[in-house]
Amino acid sequence: YVTEMLDVRAKGEYDFIFVSSHAEVRAKMRERGIEFLLVYPSYVLKDEYLRRYAERGSSPEFIANMEQNWDTYLESCKDDQAPQYELTAAGEFITDVINSILNERAHDEQQATQAAAAEQESAAE
Repeated sequence: YVTEMLDVRAKGEYDFIFVSSHAEVRAKMRERGIEFLLVYPSYVLKDEYLRRYAERGSSPEFIANMEQNWDTYLESCKDDQAPQYELTAAGEFITDVINSILNERAHDEQQATQAAAAEQESAAE
């Protein structure tokens, strides 16, 4: 699983690669030195997420597993040392996190460009 993810990453076609948040996957990524951001929903959003799983067509077995193990899975995420983002608002999606990351990158790039231009202008004087 992690090898496949590395193959996809090596191609450089995507800014974001979504993988399982299972503890075993996170451990393998850590072993290989792969940095990641762990995004997971708040405990209180359980009903919303179970509904989302049903609406997207997840199997009844998957939904039952998530319902039964919700707290355990989220606790595992919260205990992880990786950078984290907890989805806390109803109706919030991972795309909101991605948009925030992209906006932050664009802002950082703009600041770097402005700093470089100011440095060049100062050197020219």
